[in-house]
Amino acid sequence: MRVFLASAAVILGMLVAPARAQTTELKLGHVGSPGSLFDVSAAEFAKRVKEKTGGKVVIQIYGSSQLGDDTELLQKVKLGTVDFALPSTVMSSVVPPTGCSRCRIW
Repeated sequence: MRVFLASAAVILGMLVAPARAQTTELKLGHVGSPGSLFDVSAAEFAKRVKEKTGGKVVIQIYGSSQLGDDTELLQKVKLGTVDFALPSTVMSSVVPPTGCSRCRIW
């Protein structure tokens, strides 16, 4: 939820800032194959962003590890070369509480 809210804040910040171009394109990477839950979720997110921003923000989806595996994607998000990543189970090794079913991180 925090990641989603932070993502929404970034998108809104871009809309408020002076527009450099008509459309802002953002990259979202995931490791899922076409038709997977990763792919369907990313497509729904992209659709909603486009609808809510009136087409001013477009999310380009790169699935099937096109931009790298989970670890590489998270590194690219930190570096700013990828705007969003939809990680799989790698998060349990990067942020230990996410792997604990009894832990509350939110």
